[in-house]
Amino acid sequence: MAEEGIDPITKAVAEIRFVQPYQATKWYLCPGCNTEIPPGTGHFVVVPIDNVELRRHWHRRCLNWEAEHGRI
Repeated sequence: MAEEGIDPITKAVAEIRFVQPYQATKWYLCPGCNTEIPPGTGHFVVVPIDNVELRRHWHRRCLNWEAEHGRI
């Protein structure tokens, strides 16, 4: 299920979805910590509404840290 939020990088309105571990089949680089998210790891995908090309995949802990510190 997607929610609307703010992309911590672009500060634009974005769709935020949780990717279940069984759905995660690729490697991604988390912009929050610059480390890899391996396949099989639940994580968030943040898609700016006005620019889907800037879609980014985040570790759950990194996106939560951004939100807790007022960066989202």
